[in-house]
Amino acid sequence: MAASLGRLTTNIGGPGECRRRVYATVVMSVVSYGALVWAQAIAIDGITRRATASLQRQLALRVIRGYRIVSYEASLLLARLVPFDLLADRLRRSYLRRRALIEWDGFVAPRAMSHIRDDEWRRSIARWRKRLEELPRDAPGAAVRGALVKRISAWMTRAHGGLTYRMTQIIVGHGCFEAYLHGIRKSESPICRHCRAAMDNGVHTLLHCPSWDAERGNLFVALGLDLDLDRDYARMIEAIMDSSVTWTVFARFCEVVMRAKEEAKRDRERDRRARVVHPPIPPSLSWDSDFS
Repeated sequence: MAASLGRLTTNIGGPGECRRRVYATVVMSVVSYGALVWAQAIAIDGITRRATASLQRQLALRVIRGYRIVSYEASLLLARLVPFDLLADRLRRSYLRRRALIEWDGFVAPRAMSHIRDDEWRRSIARWRKRLEELPRDAPGAAVRGALVKRISAWMTRAHGGLTYRMTQIIVGHGCFEAYLHGIRKSESPICRHCRAAMDNGVHTLLHCPSWDAERGNLFVALGLDLDLDRDYARMIEAIMDSSVTWTVFARFCEVVMRAKEEAKRDRERDRRARVVHPPIPPSLSWDSDFS
């Protein structure tokens, strides 16, 4: 099912985030069948937890249109998928609480069931937040965790906005950035090609590169931020969560900037290939040299 989902949800094009999350939820519903029976055993079974984490990461990457090297924690956060073991424990606890009410009163009122679901959801989110906060600062996905962990409940429950291919690139820093390309040995240096800064990554492109000052100025105005005071990655992510309008403005910024960076990269590649196919004539062999 996960493989079929991968074929349906390519990074560019295909369904939006909402439908992708529905597909992922269907797969996780199959995986979590009978969780009330085995949830506690799975919590101490490292092999199964790692295998399921790998599957869930694959689903999360399809939801956010991310590259394969995006970390497990960052991909699940961005995709708004609760880790599998916490999901299973939430289902188990909800069932036990409902069963206790039935044994006591003989039935469960709809309002009580809704309260149980909401309470257990908040508990699982709190446990997830604590787990994320305990990770080392230099662990993969640190930037995304730092921006979202304090407002994880608001991020998980937001009713607007879906991540696009280029939004995910800006947020996680995986894409047409020299630092990323240098890390995978597709660029000779992490230096920014547009402003010669020492490190061209997602944060640099979003907040600092002077080549995008005009687009950045429009973005900060729309978000209600001060261009001189609020150049903070976490503050920026918090601002785009405020409304559908701010989300749309941020999405437009990502599309414009990343398309320009991609086109500049294609131009450099064409120039490089042209130099390989038609190398310049050495001065010693030119027609106006002594050889002629």
